[in-house]
Amino acid sequence: MDLRTIDCKAWSPEVPESIGLYHAYLRGYNRDVRAHKMFIVCSGGLEKACDAFCNLLIDVGGKWTAKEVADSEEVWWLRKACQRGRCRLIKQLADAFGLRVQSIQDIQAHSPASVAIHVTDTLEHDIISPAPDVVSVFNGCCDTTKPFNGILARMHPAEGYWLFKGASRGGGFGSAFGDRKVCGAFPVVQPKVNRVQSVVVPGGSEIVVRAQSKQPARQEKYMCFDEAYFRTLEKMQWDRDNGHVELMPIVVGLP
Repeated sequence: MDLRTIDCKAWSPEVPESIGLYHAYLRGYNRDVRAHKMFIVCSGGLEKACDAFCNLLIDVGGKWTAKEVADSEEVWWLRKACQRGRCRLIKQLADAFGLRVQSIQDIQAHSPASVAIHVTDTLEHDIISPAPDVVSVFNGCCDTTKPFNGILARMHPAEGYWLFKGASRGGGFGSAFGDRKVCGAFPVVQPKVNRVQSVVVPGGSEIVVRAQSKQPARQEKYMCFDEAYFRTLEKMQWDRDNGHVELMPIVVGLP
């Protein structure tokens, strides 16, 4: 392995945007019986590394082209480091709750560290160069050619995630979501409007309970995934017959 990819010192993952334990019903192979499954989902990256990358782009200014940025080692490293941070947090959460997940030694770590093997990884923000004269920037959506095992769409923290399945079932949840020539993007964040009354009340409710939290309810209103949303996905070459899995939150940690 190239020694440049090895960490120069030990580091710990930062507080994520959200991390939690989720439950879902999955259709099994035994007479079409639905099975209970547990999921751990972690969202967010490494803020310090992202800030350093932003400062780097400010420093280089007009000396780099957009394609040079997309193809740079710095972008590759940041993408990989954020993924490793999420996998470390997933392993720590699994150990805290006594759950068994597949794990592996982080071969890029400075000191021995165990990380979870992710089932699927959906990038909400990314920059790639799919062709010599093309640079694509994704914000709140992902490249349809990248997912190898389903696409996670983030909803209101009290509602969890939706895991959209692809046409090919090689990895369990599928891939092959569409051709980049037609659309190439898949929305993965539930739209929201700020500064309106939230559905989550400060004192909690019978469904949503805020444990040891002094922060008031977030003044945000989230839009539902309705029929118009599904029709838009169909125009983006997602086949509704492939289906989706609703990940219902059990315990969710927010900063």
